[in-house]
Amino acid sequence: MTITAPAAAASQNVFAARTYDLDEDFALLLYELATRLDAFAGQYPPTDTGSSGLGVVKALQVLGLASTYTHAFSVAALNSALQAGPVIVGTVWLESMFETDAEGLINVDRSTAVAGGHEYEITGFDVSTGRYKLPQSWGSRYGVQGWASLAAADLAWLLRHQGDVTVPALVLASTAARPDAADRALAAAYENWATAHRVPTAHRVPAAPGVLTAPGI
Repeated sequence: MTITAPAAAASQNVFAARTYDLDEDFALLLYELATRLDAFAGQYPPTDTGSSGLGVVKALQVLGLASTYTHAFSVAALNSALQAGPVIVGTVWLESMFETDAEGLINVDRSTAVAGGHEYEITGFDVSTGRYKLPQSWGSRYGVQGWASLAAADLAWLLRHQGDVTVPALVLASTAARPDAADRALAAAYENWATAHRVPTAHRVPAAPGVLTAPGI
């Protein structure tokens, strides 16, 4: 993930203008920026004040990683949003939820006390199991290598208890490969052959974007 110089400056210098791995260090910096942009007093560091989904998407916008955001107000709306990408969910976190079973299913024992609030990402829904998939930010020892799941009924219950869903419109980097010298040479050779054999332009194979289709073009 590359952070540009303007984005680094806009981040109040929490981020530097360079390339980052999407790892726990990046997540902590994003959290730090979110605490500076949210509506809560204090910031991390030095105080672990917590933040919100809104704070996170504002941080993503500052970094140029999200163009805008919306909110989902029902499980149906959440499921619809998941068709386009991950969502950020904020709910109460019960004492029992610090534990999962061997498959990573979070134990939502509604009789246990509220430990606090927690923001987490949901990346998908498995129709066959009726479970939502989420990566946790607490390292690989939680769940199964850092991944956990929530039963649909449990998530619905959590959302009914002052939960919220924030849906970022992520800005995805292009993955198209840039044509190299060999690509351009092949394209030029094809154009020369097609010209020599009088192949109509409409019948020629179009070149990939950015590839020269003939010498001098």
